[in-house]
Amino acid sequence: MQKSLSRIGKKLFQLANWLNEDHKPKRKISFSNLIKILALLIPLYGILYLPMFYKHFNVNYFLYFNPLDFLRIFYYNNVSVLLLILALSFFGLHLLAVYRNGNKKLPLRLIFLIISFFQISVGCIIIYNTHNHLRSDFILLFALMISINVHFVYFKYVDLLVSAYAFIYLLGALLFAKYQAIEIEIHKPSFDIVMKDGTYLLQKGGKDTCNYFVGNVTNYVFIFDGSLHKMRAVPIEDIKEIRFAKGNSFLSKK
Repeated sequence: MQKSLSRIGKKLFQLANWLNEDHKPKRKISFSNLIKILALLIPLYGILYLPMFYKHFNVNYFLYFNPLDFLRIFYYNNVSVLLLILALSFFGLHLLAVYRNGNKKLPLRLIFLIISFFQISVGCIIIYNTHNHLRSDFILLFALMISINVHFVYFKYVDLLVSAYAFIYLLGALLFAKYQAIEIEIHKPSFDIVMKDGTYLLQKGGKDTCNYFVGNVTNYVFIFDGSLHKMRAVPIEDIKEIRFAKGNSFLSKK
């Protein structure tokens, strides 16, 4: 028992030394090139996401193409991720400042070990909650992310890391589009949409309970019509108003 504990202690000591070794990145990427990559990701995200999402409902998105849709869907789907990255960035900068004031360097390997642990945790939550036929795709995606981290820890190529993460992000856009399409098909979101002639395009709790909202682009709203078993693309200019039911407030006593 004592020998086993001493071996474990020795391994932990070796791991601590390995994490604290000087580990300088190689093949860095300039800030201007990083901005160019980020700017390119915005339209590419929409180009991949929107056709995949509407393909699930047998709708050809390019018939209703508008470049503004790329910016809108990128913001809509990524605002929470961007806020999370911003929060983690502030935390990371604070941690680096603490180490710098103490004349210490935060080991790069330790940073990526923490990042990998965070990715595995998030990945397990997503994989557990996703649909059965999409689980293998998400497992492959997160396994690819971890392998990229391991590759960076050993070879230290920053430009390859950025390119690989951009590729993984765009691949994730395709999977997320399929996931959201299935979620809409299952939950069938519904609310009141009134046309200019006074008729209801969609009515929550109405007779046509199979009708539900699928999505919208800049100039059209897509509704699945259960009576026709077909998708309807209705110009937004023909819609008079959209009514949403008031949700329960968390301040309510009930």
